[in-house]
Amino acid sequence: MYKKRFRLFLAILFIFIFLFQSQGIKPVYGKTVDTSKIDASLVLDSSGSMKESDPKGISYEAVNMFIDMCSVKGDSIGLIAYTDKIIKQSPLKEIQSYNDKGSIKSILNNVPKESSTDIGLALKSGVNMLDKDHSPSKKPMIVLLSDGKTDLGKNSRTKKESDIDKNEALKIAKDKGYPIYTIGLNADGSVDKNELNEISSSTGGKTFITDTADNLPQILSEIFADSLKLKIVSPGDITANGEYQDVSINIPDSNVMEANISLLSQNKIQVKLIDNNGKERAIPSDNIYYSVSNSYSMIKIINPEKGDWTLKVKGISGDKIKVNLIFNYDLKLNMELSKDKDLYKNDSINIISYLTSNGQRIQDKEIYKGTNAYLIVKDLNTKKEDKLDLTNKGESFEGSYKLKEAANYELKVVLEGKNFSKESDAAHIEVLNKDPIDYGKWIIIGIVCIALVILAIILIFIFKKANKHFVGQVMIEIKDINTNKMSPPQYKRLDTYKGKVNLYQLLQLVPEYKEAEKIVFMPGKEDNLIIKNVSDCTVDRSGRAVDASKGYEIRINDRVNITLNNIQKSISIEYFI
Repeated sequence: MYKKRFRLFLAILFIFIFLFQSQGIKPVYGKTVDTSKIDASLVLDSSGSMKESDPKGISYEAVNMFIDMCSVKGDSIGLIAYTDKIIKQSPLKEIQSYNDKGSIKSILNNVPKESSTDIGLALKSGVNMLDKDHSPSKKPMIVLLSDGKTDLGKNSRTKKESDIDKNEALKIAKDKGYPIYTIGLNADGSVDKNELNEISSSTGGKTFITDTADNLPQILSEIFADSLKLKIVSPGDITANGEYQDVSINIPDSNVMEANISLLSQNKIQVKLIDNNGKERAIPSDNIYYSVSNSYSMIKIINPEKGDWTLKVKGISGDKIKVNLIFNYDLKLNMELSKDKDLYKNDSINIISYLTSNGQRIQDKEIYKGTNAYLIVKDLNTKKEDKLDLTNKGESFEGSYKLKEAANYELKVVLEGKNFSKESDAAHIEVLNKDPIDYGKWIIIGIVCIALVILAIILIFIFKKANKHFVGQVMIEIKDINTNKMSPPQYKRLDTYKGKVNLYQLLQLVPEYKEAEKIVFMPGKEDNLIIKNVSDCTVDRSGRAVDASKGYEIRINDRVNITLNNIQKSISIEYFI
């Protein structure tokens, strides 16, 4: 009984100690951003001037290459061709197979070239497309291609009306997080660079200006990589010699979802692909897709095995071939902050950040090699930012940041790798001035102290109980139930024992009485005796069975009988002083 009480209070004590040590500590999770899939609205200038700016139609080929770089399953593409009106339009369509890409590309076939340009109308159409069909689980983006400034025809609407559409579109894009990438094809010097830069910078996008359409495939590659926080890796450009030349393709880790190999050239080329086991892979084949045009070739490898691959490239002698690698990753960056319930000036906050794929934490430590991560802490009151380099632990990044001032803060982690970069969603915390009295803490301390006092009292009680002396003696008679023969009385002094003694001991540990070991005697109040029976034996007094499982009091001159089960004997015990 007392053991149970002791264990209960001990458990309570441990609970309070734990609460004291960890009170107020809880994790704060930064949300994860899914940057592996996109919703892209591609808005293309189809004005008459494009015939001179892009006589080879490289802009459309560059768009086709952008589509080829998109994931075989999951990305969504919408197309808009515009002049001073919308010439062609295709809403966001989710790619579910490689054939879907072909159907999207076909929309650009036979797009007429007409005069005039209405950038306001183009932007409004691109933003509305995303607003209508954008999935919250994907990263939105708009690409605007133009070779000039807003140039309205005689029968078109006014410049003021176009500007109103532009400003409304930019406000929506900024509020809803639609970055707009602008490309200015400045062949004749008429591109309004300031206008394009205003559009991109106000929405978190980027502006690209080029004098030749030949650069468009490279620009679209950079936009694709930037939108998904990927990096373009160049294994080295080639000057073709008419023979097959080797290009080393290193697949860095097992988390590469798709490997995109683009080859930009003035002429068509031939390619062969050797996998990491030295085996030539058919192009195209299962999990290997191949696209080719007049200005580019694209190889996409689905879930490539980690290791060194070889691409063999054959081109017309003297042709300059630019090789780009973009690795698509299905990765998310998680951030966890462990903080007190209330944070105060000069407190520290612990940070842990790690990568996940398909909701599972990344197990391949190779992906962390060569990567760096840092915490960005922004004071929302002063807009000042601070940066803390996190320690690469091999499978996570960790660090501790001291909050020097009372303020509202925004925290996020940025990871930079060789082939990709990732950014966690932001977490917001409030830091207060130091609380003069932490009442919660003192309440916990008080509870712990009370628990310690109670524990001490219980321990003292148990100690005294365990060392309490018996008084008096017992007379023991043993009866054989089969023969009714009674043994001579045995007198056992109890004052030689402390705390407790079992019947087996009183019977001088005779083996046949072993079951009597679970019948225990303890000192009671007023010199009485307590018998406790946790065996299968029966205890009776005056011929009536008594429940001694929790203890039964025997007074002076009382007699009890105990019937043993394993042997046909009963034991009579009389207690007296």
